[in-house]
Amino acid sequence: MFRIALAVFLVTGAANLQLPHYGLYAADAGLGSGAMALLLQGYSAALIGCLLAIGGISDALGRRQVLTASVVCCLVATAVVMLDPGALTLGIARWFQGLGVGLCMGSSVAWLSVLGDPKRAARIVGLASTAGFAGGPLLTGLVLAVSETAASVSYGIWALALVLSGVSLFWIAETAQTVPRPAIFRLPTFPQGTLVAGAAIALGWSVAGILVAVVPGLMSKAGNGAWAGTTLFVMLAAGTIAQADARRRTPLVALKMGAVVLTVGTGVLATGITLESTPLTLLGAAVVGTATHGWLYVGGLARVAACSPGSASAVSGFFLFAYLGFGVPAIGLGWATDAVGTPKAMIGLAVCIAVGAVVLFRSVRYSMSWSATEVKAFSNA
Repeated sequence: MFRIALAVFLVTGAANLQLPHYGLYAADAGLGSGAMALLLQGYSAALIGCLLAIGGISDALGRRQVLTASVVCCLVATAVVMLDPGALTLGIARWFQGLGVGLCMGSSVAWLSVLGDPKRAARIVGLASTAGFAGGPLLTGLVLAVSETAASVSYGIWALALVLSGVSLFWIAETAQTVPRPAIFRLPTFPQGTLVAGAAIALGWSVAGILVAVVPGLMSKAGNGAWAGTTLFVMLAAGTIAQADARRRTPLVALKMGAVVLTVGTGVLATGITLESTPLTLLGAAVVGTATHGWLYVGGLARVAACSPGSASAVSGFFLFAYLGFGVPAIGLGWATDAVGTPKAMIGLAVCIAVGAVVLFRSVRYSMSWSATEVKAFSNA
């Protein structure tokens, strides 16, 4: 299980490895917030296309083959930017990163679900992916803190780790294939009880997507660009810590808590960005992270794994919601920032999230798909 979790960590880390450089790439290319957000969301476009077309591909081809392919995609993405850093190559890399993460999530959860308990599998992937999303930019940030001329060192370290991880997967037992063999091209599935979880992660990850695609550029314009990588790390580190609490709660309670905390965190984040206050921005990112990558993420993922153990297509359905939320709002906010200014755009974001959280809270509360006797999300029993 460790080697699968390590692959998830490295694949997701590769997706954010260049984040501390986003503001620099945008400035060099003369791109505004909207244009840069659109460029970066090639990641979401590739990932969503992967989930729609081949989300359950590992059910047909095998977990090892698909997870190894995801590692290769992220290796290519890292190498492209390492050899020729810039906005254009970053855009190309984001497509490969999206494809890699799209292939990784369904196959890893399905593989671990068959090897062990489905709810434990969700916990492992949730922790590994959150740590990866944080670890990539943290490594690059640490390298930049030592020397700006050594920027590509973090890329080289991560690329080597990806190679070793991909090779190690061949020593893990493959799971038996379904009979009859599933079709390779399959739409994601949405088992009963998972739609509310999908809506919850879409709302939460809309703020996470904004933190990745829009906030670094805004911080760079305000002269706080050096803190961009730290902001994302704080969000994801807080989410990792919140996962410990989520283990003790049912998915229903986790989603309700996430809706409330997300609203508060977005308000603090919007205030920090508007006032160009780094402490408030970091605080808002931390509060948002507990919701997006804590209660909303792992609670919803555990529910999907429990409803359809070992199904990569069901997990892909959950992540389809997640990355629709991750991609589309970030582009919209980027253009809104260019059009009406940062203060109005951030106020609009906070209001939209608050309204969405209220709807989500009531939907979760009254959804007939949630049993009153729901087992705890991460119980190992």
